[in-house]
Amino acid sequence: MVPYLIAALIALAVMGVIMLVGQLFPAQPEVIRRLQEMPGSEGRAAYERRLREERSQRLQELLSALGERMQTTQGSTQSAARKLLAGAGYFSPNAVAILYGLKFAMALVIGALFFTAAPAIATWLALPRNLILLIGLWGVALGWVVPTMILAQKANKRKHEILR
Repeated sequence: MVPYLIAALIALAVMGVIMLVGQLFPAQPEVIRRLQEMPGSEGRAAYERRLREERSQRLQELLSALGERMQTTQGSTQSAARKLLAGAGYFSPNAVAILYGLKFAMALVIGALFFTAAPAIATWLALPRNLILLIGLWGVALGWVVPTMILAQKANKRKHEILR
């Protein structure tokens, strides 16, 4: 009974995340779609670019709000993150908050995927059942570290481009 309850809770959490992300991308209004289909309409590319910018802005605001709640008061951790962000070319005042929000979201998503797939992974690798929780926690840790690794790679690439 407990495994079914856990599976149902995980499914509800995944559905909640999907619905939240779905709210970030609203459908195109019918009037705008019909206007763009008219002959001589040159504004389609500008409209799509504006939509992408609005979506990106909403996602940044969401991640920033999440990251502001996650930020620690340790100056050394924030200064190291700000230095890494600056090296990668992100100079926004709320870049650190966005980074922490992204790290939290990635830890949540990848952790949920690993927790969901943990029984299959444990069976495939012939691991004992008590390691299933460890597999899920490893996914959370991986989700927390991956954004920093990608950011470090971008900073290194940018550094090499500048030095050329």
